[in-house]
Amino acid sequence: MARHNGLDLANVNGGFIYAAADGVVRSAGPRGGYGNVLELDHGRGVRTLYAHLSEIDPNLREGDFVYGGAAVARMGATGNATGVHLHYEVYVDGLLVDPLHYGRPPVHVSAPAPANPYLPEPTVTPPPAQPAPYPAAPSVDDLPDDAFVLPAPERR
Repeated sequence: MARHNGLDLANVNGGFIYAAADGVVRSAGPRGGYGNVLELDHGRGVRTLYAHLSEIDPNLREGDFVYGGAAVARMGATGNATGVHLHYEVYVDGLLVDPLHYGRPPVHVSAPAPANPYLPEPTVTPPPAQPAPYPAAPSVDDLPDDAFVLPAPERR
């Protein structure tokens, strides 16, 4: 069985494919087992590939600018596809990355570090007390006699 890279998104009724971000059309047309393919270059080494398309916007040509979110194609089953779907790939600096996690910070699981019997237990010292960020407001009694003080609002 051939290795499968990328992400497949199925929809039996087909559907529009939208550009993931602003970019320039790098290629648009048939490409072997991928069928009809649209490849966009988003700059900074990021490219996206959309494959198995039933149709690509006929107005798109290599070098054309595409806005992110613009409809660029329709989902299909061209090439070596077993059903209507989009095959989506993301490349960063020529390396294929997982489209589900691209642009997200890495996920880390927090767990306490295992105890090492050969190291002394860490000594925990509380942080030094911090001064109040603002000085306390003066009370009315501390104001000079000629100070203007707004009366408290009356309660209804």
